Amino acid sequence: MVEVKKADITSTYWGATQKVCPLCAETIPVSALQCPCCKAVFSDMRPMSRDDVLHKADDPEAERDRKRAIWLLIFSVLGFTSPLALLIGWIWYARNRMQIQRTPTTKAMVLASLGICIAYFVMAGVGTVIYSISQAMR
Repeated sequence: MVEVKKADITSTYWGATQKVCPLCAETIPVSALQCPCCKAVFSDMRPMSRDDVLHKADDPEAERDRKRAIWLLIFSVLGFTSPLALLIGWIWYARNRMQIQRTPTTKAMVLASLGICIAYFVMAGVGTVIYSISQAMR
């Protein structure tokens, strides 16, 4: 019986034996398909950029909705734009509910934005009532 031994040759990619993980910046062997530090998974052994590792949105409409939800969140956090954000956000959510619900993070951002707007609206109403009561007591 003939015994065959594997050669102890390390895998290389164009002569390089090490690569840098694009997510955690640790030096790892070129043959590694998973980073031992951050557990990022690579599709092949070639060195990759951060954009190669992170998955891009497959649906451009979902990406557009995500950007709109971010803007809605920004405008809802600002107190003086909150009533307008509530009106526009509610109409946008009502018209595109099924499409927004396909992406859980977008749905969460939209609902959080609307909740913040309602909270600002309630605080303004309570403040107005307290102010009118204090003026009537004078």
